[in-house]
Amino acid sequence: MGASTTVPYYIDPSITGDRRTAISTAFTNWSNSASQNGSGVTFTEVSQPPAPGTGYSVLNETPTITGVRASTQTFQDTNGVTVGATTRLSPAMTNSAAVLEAMSHEIGHPNGFGDCNSCEIWESVMANGDYGSNFNTVLGRPTSPTPCDNELLYLSNYDGCPPTLPAPGAGWEWDIYSCSWLSTGEPTPTPAETGQFDCNDGIDNDGNGFADCDDASCSHYCIGGCSQAQWAACWDIGAPQCVTGPVLHTNCARYAWQWYQTQQCSGRSSF
Repeated sequence: MGASTTVPYYIDPSITGDRRTAISTAFTNWSNSASQNGSGVTFTEVSQPPAPGTGYSVLNETPTITGVRASTQTFQDTNGVTVGATTRLSPAMTNSAAVLEAMSHEIGHPNGFGDCNSCEIWESVMANGDYGSNFNTVLGRPTSPTPCDNELLYLSNYDGCPPTLPAPGAGWEWDIYSCSWLSTGEPTPTPAETGQFDCNDGIDNDGNGFADCDDASCSHYCIGGCSQAQWAACWDIGAPQCVTGPVLHTNCARYAWQWYQTQQCSGRSSF
């Protein structure tokens, strides 16, 4: 979980020019977000197809789902961890800007995301949009994971507790239960003031004089400007974070709530 992994991706040689560049850009954008979302997953292009069921292949073929411009099939190992993916891009999608949007969205699926039907088009790389029968329509969807997307992957990969980088040195592992670095073989210490429960229990868990959202270690849950009451209301419905202003759980908190309800995410790092 969260370990650095480089995934080889292969692009069908019949995909050329700006379409090919757009696909490479999509993989680069996801690679650049690896440290922000805690996945540790980066991508590198290879000239030969990876072994079946491994790596990532992008094919210039009609998608397996009727009426869509792109579809992705994922492959899991016996533990349910995603170890490979194949994306099929319709040959009718010739607009490189549309290819970039579509490919950026498809990469999100093996990373653990489902489609977000309730998201505004600008809100998430996983937002759904209506391009009708024109596969070359540009929807205006992000072509990199948004802060909301990265937040969700952090929650998935680290149970709400992202690692503080860099590590102290060799032989240290990040422990999500104490939200701290532990040297190999060291027992887990008393939990710190962190995590969804500790940051909403009204207790100064780590004994530093600050409880819940007043403690800096709860900042991953307590977004600046949110009161404890606002955060508590978000926590009660299962949303992972509060947002500023009078509305308690709009935008990425709403996406997160829908994500938890449908359990579209795999709950682990993929690849």
